[in-house]
Amino acid sequence: MYHGTNRTAVILGGSSSIWDDYKYVQSIRAPQDIIHFAVNDISIHFFKAQIQHIVSYHSDMIAPLRKLYKLRFNADVTTHGWKDDEGVDMAWWDKLTNNGGTSSLFAVEIALELGITDIIVCGVTLDGRPHYFEDCRQEKGEHYDFSRVQEVGAWKAKLFGKEHMIKGTSGVIAETFGVAHGK
Repeated sequence: MYHGTNRTAVILGGSSSIWDDYKYVQSIRAPQDIIHFAVNDISIHFFKAQIQHIVSYHSDMIAPLRKLYKLRFNADVTTHGWKDDEGVDMAWWDKLTNNGGTSSLFAVEIALELGITDIIVCGVTLDGRPHYFEDCRQEKGEHYDFSRVQEVGAWKAKLFGKEHMIKGTSGVIAETFGVAHGK
């Protein structure tokens, strides 16, 4: 789909860092050079740019996200899920292996499969920060902690040999794959 393109895939995750991380992306990439992949519910809360792809391992989430996106933005979007489910345009169960990781990692894998070789992971820290919608609970420690060793290990294993194509904006992803810079 995007083979030979000079555009950048920006994977939009759900960490509380998403807003600052995306400001940084805007400072290093021109809007017309970005293909946006929104992971899970950030797709319906992200007003900074038009999203081209919604991705989730949780295929049952796709139909409601697609409907809400269409209602909110009056725009079409391509959807990707693990299995063929209502609202899923592209199911990946027969093309990729599901042996751990996060929906954000799944989005990176899809971007690579679609031929994109410049990927910035934005709003995915894997360092224990809460989701963007959980800031109010952070002090109580009631958020899901994505800093688990197996999550980071899955990223390293699945992207082995492709590390040079992936950069992060903050957290463990930036530490592991390097910080994104201008082209």
